[in-house]
Amino acid sequence: MAFCKFCGKEISEGTVCEDCAKKNAAEGNAAADDSTLGGAASGGLDQIKKLLPVCAAVVVVLIILIALLGGGGAKGAVKDFTKGMTSKSGAKKYYSATLLDDVIKEIKDDDDWDEMIEDWNDNTEDMLDDAKIKVKKIEKKGKLSNKECKAAEEFFENQADQYDADVDDIDVKKGYEYRVKMQYKEDGDKDTHSEKVCVVKVKGDGWKVIPLDADDLVDYYGD
Repeated sequence: MAFCKFCGKEISEGTVCEDCAKKNAAEGNAAADDSTLGGAASGGLDQIKKLLPVCAAVVVVLIILIALLGGGGAKGAVKDFTKGMTSKSGAKKYYSATLLDDVIKEIKDDDDWDEMIEDWNDNTEDMLDDAKIKVKKIEKKGKLSNKECKAAEEFFENQADQYDADVDDIDVKKGYEYRVKMQYKEDGDKDTHSEKVCVVKVKGDGWKVIPLDADDLVDYYGD
């Protein structure tokens, strides 16, 4: 007789212990599974690492597309301003681009908002019945100086006084001068005209348009 070297069980000469053989086989399969899973996990991590730069690039592209297509910012405010002047129903865009939020609220509280919107749209419609206006180009001309930003604050303080709006201290830290190039077409004749406007970032209100160029802004509202 012989004995199993693993468990000591008595076995026939030249044979193996069936119990230990089954146990060893099971442990071998488990080890093989762990190895496979480990390899798969390692391979998965490698794939993720490879994809990370691609994901980062996609995020950058999306940010750029949002900036280009979504409007917003200083140029977006100028676009709303020009749409307000060249559309038969653009009054809300025009006033939203040029009036402080608290001023608009005061106008609405006084029940004058609907009348303002209607009057603006009626006047614009009459103008566009006689001529077609198309915005050809909007370009940034330069950054406003501290003096010009201070003049912008004075402009909006005067605006708030005009409409009896209770507005806290107006803070303008930066702004730009833009040039808007428009094409007028009337009776088959075309004419191109350019206007400069200022657009400033008002704390709490965002970007607002002042329908004056930088020189006139300082001349009228500077110290």
